[in-house]
Amino acid sequence: MKLSTVTIAAIIGGVILLVTVALYRNRIESVVMPGHLAQAHAKYENECSKCHSAFKKELQNSLCLECHKDVSGDINAHEGFHGHIVSIEDKKCKLCHPDHLGSSFNIARLDMETFKHDVTDFPLRKAHARLSVACIACHPAGKKYRDAPKDCFSCHAKDDRHKGQLGKNCMDCHNESTWRETYFDHGKTHFPLTGKHQKAACNACHANETYKNTPIDCAACHLINDIHDSPKNEHCDHCHTVEGWKTVKYDHDKETKFMLKGHHVQVPCNSCHVDNVFKTKIGMQCIDCHKVDDVHKGKNGVKCTSCHSDTDWKKIAFDHNRDTHFKISGRHTKAVCEACHKATSVDMKIDATCISCHQADDVHKGQEGANCRSCHNDNGWREGVTFDHDLGRFPLIGQHVVVACAECHQSQAYKDAKMDCISCHGKDDFHKKTLGANCAICHNPNGWKLWEFDHDTQTQYKLEGPHVGLKCQACHKEPMGQQPLIISRTCVACHETDDVHKGQFGEDCEQCHAVDSFKNYSIGRKTR
Repeated sequence: MKLSTVTIAAIIGGVILLVTVALYRNRIESVVMPGHLAQAHAKYENECSKCHSAFKKELQNSLCLECHKDVSGDINAHEGFHGHIVSIEDKKCKLCHPDHLGSSFNIARLDMETFKHDVTDFPLRKAHARLSVACIACHPAGKKYRDAPKDCFSCHAKDDRHKGQLGKNCMDCHNESTWRETYFDHGKTHFPLTGKHQKAACNACHANETYKNTPIDCAACHLINDIHDSPKNEHCDHCHTVEGWKTVKYDHDKETKFMLKGHHVQVPCNSCHVDNVFKTKIGMQCIDCHKVDDVHKGKNGVKCTSCHSDTDWKKIAFDHNRDTHFKISGRHTKAVCEACHKATSVDMKIDATCISCHQADDVHKGQEGANCRSCHNDNGWREGVTFDHDLGRFPLIGQHVVVACAECHQSQAYKDAKMDCISCHGKDDFHKKTLGANCAICHNPNGWKLWEFDHDTQTQYKLEGPHVGLKCQACHKEPMGQQPLIISRTCVACHETDDVHKGQFGEDCEQCHAVDSFKNYSIGRKTR
């Protein structure tokens, strides 16, 4: 399809017009502007886009709030003057703040005489209502009205006789009717007023109208009334009440670790707490008060309740088997208390081992330890003595079972007895110690003559040839004592006198000679 010349010209003209409008839009808007802006907006007179969006009047409100962010914040938070009367949906900024009415026009349009303070965050009531015509009292010149403080102290600091000690929330005590009309609920403090405190004058506790950090402990006010010479941090209310200083209440059982029972209930306080002084810690043991009543003179310790009761000092109840860890039986039942509880015993804890009392009777000189009961019993020191030798270091087997104790134990210091064979059987040693002191290598306790020894398996020198029939003494000639049974195994050790070579061929005779006969030899022979 071909376009006519007229149509093409119209299209080109339209494009040129649109470009021209875009380029000169600001200039055109300046030409059609209804009037000059207010003084506050004068600097934006050539920047229409700050407040207007072309062909979109609905965006004008959002452009206003985009600049006036404080107002926008109040509206969103429902605070301040704008937050109470405006909602973005149904109010337009230009309804109250029209522009283009000249630079001298008051765009705020605030009428001091007709302004309703109730639509702000601080409605004017009572005494404040009388200040409505004197706005400058709270709104100083040169500052925005919205920046006026809302707290009492900001305006009334000069009226604060408390010098800031009670904080800045004046409404806790004062109201808006008059500054001198006060009220205060002491019950909301850390010290509610009860009893006689309700009738006390304020300055009785708050001297010079000083309220902050007023101490709340009793002694701070009543130290002059304290006959107990108590420390300053003492809690008088443990005994006294707010109904009257002389009204005393105290539960000794709950407040202390010493419950009053029996005769103690009737004892006056100053019998234990001398001169009514309670700050001094007094002992809670019986002996602390009853030392003069102790006929044992401390020999039975300080736990008097082990025998006595708090109902009657003279009534005694004590069962040694029930009340202690040491049950008394046998001859112990006839012993007097002082036999174990000597004058040096300052308490009931004494050593319960046999040796603690019977050390002088210990004929074993402590070698058998402190547990005498392992052999003896309390029916008598020599009665029914038992001892299992098999539990010791030297169990009795064979003929040792029938040997009398005294045969090995020359004294009752039993551990002094030696356990090696030769100590007891030295006189029976036919070998005269040439085979050492350990007789058990060959002999056994069932009989001295019942012996057995295999030289081939029990030593490192196997007997061969003529060596088999030799007596032990042929090689073992010298006493060995307690050292291990070791002798030289070289040929020359025994055959030195038979060496016709006079040692010229060394000590290893086996290189030439055979073990079956000394005369049977061959050079290079090695039989073992």
